[in-house]
Amino acid sequence: MRRLIAIGIVGVGLGLFGAMPADAGTFQRGFQSVYACSSRIMPGDYQREVPGWPNRTYLLHVPANYNCLRPAPVVIALHGGGSNKEQMRLLTCPSGRADDPGCLDALADREGFIVVYPDGTENLLWRTFNATNWGTGTGEWTPSSGYACVSGFACSSNVDDLAYFNALLDTLVSVVSVNRARVYATGISNGAAMAQRLACEMSDRIAAIAPVAGGNQYTIFQPCAPERAVPVVEFHGTTDPSWGFGSMNEDLDLNGQGLVISVPRTMEGWRIRDGCVGAGTIEDLPDLDPTDGTTVTRVSYEGCRDGGEVVLYRINGGGHMWPDGYQWDNVFPGAYGPTTRDINGNEVMWEFFKAHPLR
Repeated sequence: MRRLIAIGIVGVGLGLFGAMPADAGTFQRGFQSVYACSSRIMPGDYQREVPGWPNRTYLLHVPANYNCLRPAPVVIALHGGGSNKEQMRLLTCPSGRADDPGCLDALADREGFIVVYPDGTENLLWRTFNATNWGTGTGEWTPSSGYACVSGFACSSNVDDLAYFNALLDTLVSVVSVNRARVYATGISNGAAMAQRLACEMSDRIAAIAPVAGGNQYTIFQPCAPERAVPVVEFHGTTDPSWGFGSMNEDLDLNGQGLVISVPRTMEGWRIRDGCVGAGTIEDLPDLDPTDGTTVTRVSYEGCRDGGEVVLYRINGGGHMWPDGYQWDNVFPGAYGPTTRDINGNEVMWEFFKAHPLR
């Protein structure tokens, strides 16, 4: 009887994987899919823990058409400073309601990708990600350089967010079937700066990034040296009152906290790293909503090496907002500028992500 059971197990294995793969990597990916099936994660929404990181749980959205035998892409969406994972989820929704068909989760259901919303480090109800990796954890931030750390307590305490995100990805593949060549990062403000840092330091695991309203502050304090050309699509308002757009010759102040790197300098940095040539192609997009006070210009850099691509969606007149997302400053209307309705950030970044698997 035991021999028959063993033969049955081998038969199931061959049925799932086909003939034994020639390389161990292919076998490992197949084994991961079966292991993920055993976790019994079904389509829906979950809150899960990251081992070793108490009080930094993440929301997990598993799309309606999820099949554990088909590894799915993953989009990691990072909240801004002072926000949290729940608010980030709603920020991607035009109405601010989770049942809005314009939400990132709704797009994930249609397109079949998983969404992960992590929490930053909390201090007095204020959560941030360590986007700059500055200092030695002395508990104080001294902006002697004149530049802001843009990461609050996570910065002054020098939280090892690189370890956190590696742990998150490690635990994620144990509960859902992940297409490891299609793991992407986006975020707003502090979350955008964290996405930039992930592209600099985790280019072996992050295929492409889509920062919103936040530049690559990491490069002010540390060298950004990804192992490959990382595709980047940035969204930024020219009248953002928080993370100022700036110019190649001017970095602007972040609400008295110090300077932040400008958007043009951020994009130029990625153009150089990705080996793109030329000054960029400029295209003014249709003004689909003349009442929103914004227009959008697409600036793309061509001829990048190794499948890289660098694109900026310059939101003319736009504020510190998610494109076609929730106008979150309703307590102080207009304090952070208008939200463009001319493009949907979720849809644009997903089309970009789809074109850029890990190479």
